[in-house]
Amino acid sequence: MDKGKKEPVILITNDDGITAPGIKNLIEAVKDLGKVVVVAPDKPQSGMGHAITIGVPLRLHKVNFFEGIEAYQCTGTPVDCVKLAVDKVLHHKPDICLSGINHGANHSINVIYSGTMSAAVEAATSLEREELQPNRPSSRPSEASGGILFPRLAANR
Repeated sequence: MDKGKKEPVILITNDDGITAPGIKNLIEAVKDLGKVVVVAPDKPQSGMGHAITIGVPLRLHKVNFFEGIEAYQCTGTPVDCVKLAVDKVLHHKPDICLSGINHGANHSINVIYSGTMSAAVEAATSLEREELQPNRPSSRPSEASGGILFPRLAANR
């Protein structure tokens, strides 16, 4: 990274949980493109849509699951993760939020129920920036190539 350029902050989340293989692959794909911070659910939250947690306390715990990456697990939904990341972890909006890489398919009517898609929508509406949702057709979507998915981010290195 050029010393004159500010390193972009990349927020990563998902709906499959912080230990899902897809999130590890996504981190690998973008870790050299900026400061990566992960805030993801502590357990699978598929089908939660744009739900937020009300009536029970949200818990956010720092974890050491990914070498050299600041990461937190949250007891809430994917949307809760985005909101907590912006307000309590980063204390500002990230430059980009990536939601995925998803274990299952997010297409057709499924996008209405998808926690992964809802996290991306929450980020897009709260960040007012173009967001990427890295799901693409593949028999193993968690092995998607970051170089293909993030060319604009790579160009800013």
